[in-house]
Amino acid sequence: MKIEGHGIKRGLTAIEAAILMEQPMDKILTMILFSVIKKDAASVINKDPLKIKVTDPLPEDLRPYEVKFLNAFDTNNSKERQRTLQKMMVELIKSVGNKMQGFSHKETVAYYKNIMERAWNQVETADTPEVKSQKFDENIGWTMLEKDFNDQTEEVFRTGPVFVPIWWGRYDPTWTHSTS
Repeated sequence: MKIEGHGIKRGLTAIEAAILMEQPMDKILTMILFSVIKKDAASVINKDPLKIKVTDPLPEDLRPYEVKFLNAFDTNNSKERQRTLQKMMVELIKSVGNKMQGFSHKETVAYYKNIMERAWNQVETADTPEVKSQKFDENIGWTMLEKDFNDQTEEVFRTGPVFVPIWWGRYDPTWTHSTS
């Protein structure tokens, strides 16, 4: 039984907001993957099945769920990895639940939807392809909260050049930087 509180819970990360907004687990795991890659804590070696190389030493600015995510990929045992990821997700859900105690779920979800919409607006209204790509890179966690993230991304970037972020090479092992 939940008792609805009053007011908005500010200060959640995009990943915690995704938990609150009941996003699919695969999307949340992808958000965590992008987060650790952007922080230079890991790089993808293989996409299918996902295999990542964890940076040693780890950056200091990682959140507990990011460290647990990386620890899960430190093992080659797929069953152990699955157990570790499940435990991480349960702990993350409990953590968000604890942070939400005394706050309004409805008002908080509306608050984070507004942040997502403003993030998309920054991307969409950028004057140049360079700025558009930069704003997308800066706001990728928040833009991923969009239900139709893939369709929205394709629509926004359907015309003009796209400038991939500097961390993209750590995500896509087949991507090579070209000067043309």
